[in-house]
Amino acid sequence: MPPKKTLQATLEEHNDAFRLMMTEFQQSLSNTLRTTMETAVRTLAQAQRNAAPVLPQHEEPDFDDIDEEEENVHSNLEISTAKYKSVADVHRRNVEFKVGDLVWAVLTKDRFKPGTYNKLKSRKIGPLEIVEKINNNAYRLKLPPHMHTADVFNVKHLVPFEAEDEDENSRANFLLTSGDLM
Repeated sequence: MPPKKTLQATLEEHNDAFRLMMTEFQQSLSNTLRTTMETAVRTLAQAQRNAAPVLPQHEEPDFDDIDEEEENVHSNLEISTAKYKSVADVHRRNVEFKVGDLVWAVLTKDRFKPGTYNKLKSRKIGPLEIVEKINNNAYRLKLPPHMHTADVFNVKHLVPFEAEDEDENSRANFLLTSGDLM
């Protein structure tokens, strides 16, 4: 029985093959583009020679400039992508919690059993303790026993809990009962 390859060796082997394939694809695409452009220009030039000259004749384009144009297009795409990213990053919030922190969890419609969701149900539950940090984007929470939903939440559905006065009456806290309300 042949020895098994490690995952890293397999990935490195495929990574080299992927890089080679991408290089060949880029060269093929560049050659195809160049050939197509040359054919189109030649056809257009031939049509212009055969037609009555209405416009002044232009000299044929220099095909060596195609690589330069390709580089310009590529750099413009990178600049445009960077602009879009900077605009999108304005709306992102970078929040990290530690194990043991208290948070509010926002429940979305898909967290409720079918037929039990209504828009008047409390959507924010808490404060809940963070039990485990799965990654920067996902946290495992300690849910109350009556909650029958997954205990892993995305960071966009978590709001930091800030302790306030104990006497303050808050309808946002699901632990309060109607007898507690005045």
